[in-house]
Amino acid sequence: MAGVRWLLLLGTLAAACFSWWSYARAEPVAVQHAPKYRCPMHPQITAHEPGECPICHMALEPIPEDEVETVYRCPMHPQIQQAEPGSCPICHMDLEPVAAEAVAVSPDMPAGTAAITLGLDRLQAIGARIVVAAEREFAAELRSAALTEFSEDGAARVHVRAAGFIEKIAVAETGVRVRKGQVLAEYYSPEIYQAQAELLAAHSWSGPVVGAARQRLELLGLSSAQVDRILKSGKPDRTTPVVAPASGVVVARTAVLGAYVRPEEPLYELREDHALYLVAELPAAQAAAVHKGTKDMSDSPADPRSTATSPSTWSTRASPPTAAASACACRSTTTTARWWPACPRW
Repeated sequence: MAGVRWLLLLGTLAAACFSWWSYARAEPVAVQHAPKYRCPMHPQITAHEPGECPICHMALEPIPEDEVETVYRCPMHPQIQQAEPGSCPICHMDLEPVAAEAVAVSPDMPAGTAAITLGLDRLQAIGARIVVAAEREFAAELRSAALTEFSEDGAARVHVRAAGFIEKIAVAETGVRVRKGQVLAEYYSPEIYQAQAELLAAHSWSGPVVGAARQRLELLGLSSAQVDRILKSGKPDRTTPVVAPASGVVVARTAVLGAYVRPEEPLYELREDHALYLVAELPAAQAAAVHKGTKDMSDSPADPRSTATSPSTWSTRASPPTAAASACACRSTTTTARWWPACPRW
């Protein structure tokens, strides 16, 4: 009976050894079911038996046994990787085969990132440049649209002294530089014309009447030279010139040919052009970084040649505490004729 037991034990041990030996010599299941053929033009097309590619109809070629391990990765989302061909769940593009060594995650790389390799065609398409790394100092850059404004001092408005009708326009556009005493327009005023006629009628008399008539014309805006010329010619002038009270640039104009004008309505507005200011609206958080001596570069979209770079004295205009933006202004060193007020700068 004991011999039978030993025989059963020996038989069981022999069966166990045979099973272990068969398992060790057997080919892995993954290798048994791995594809053995693929398309040379479309590596994602694989098969277990010879055939042709359904895309280009080329004959499938055997996959070398010693080939480097391959994984499949999305070209647009490198974090999408898998061992089998397929499509990206984000953009639905076909996954491209890459060497497993190329996508190995370095311990120095941040979590959730993956290394990518770009071909020469893609580097050219995106305009990538490769330069030698160098150490240099970077300064914060702030870009904003700005308007050119004249200084607030030296403003002048042109009014008439009597109501009338404009019959001639000498300065018909803004941005024109004028000098003091230059004729801007001419208008006909019945009141001034009648005052001239009264002066000529009283000229043949003596006494204070002539002086009063002369003073009235001067109060209506005529100069002493104009009054003397009227007395010399012996006839009244139909129109009265509107002259600039100061030199500067015309920044506003309401004078229109044939329009009826009154003393309370300004015809022109002048500004002295000795200084220009750039005014920019900046977010409140960024305006705090602008201070005296901040270097700026400004140019005009209309004229790329009008570029100026200089350290400027910037100032921040008062704004409510809850305002989302602040107005910053600086004096510009460029006073060329191309830079008119309200013209945008960058």
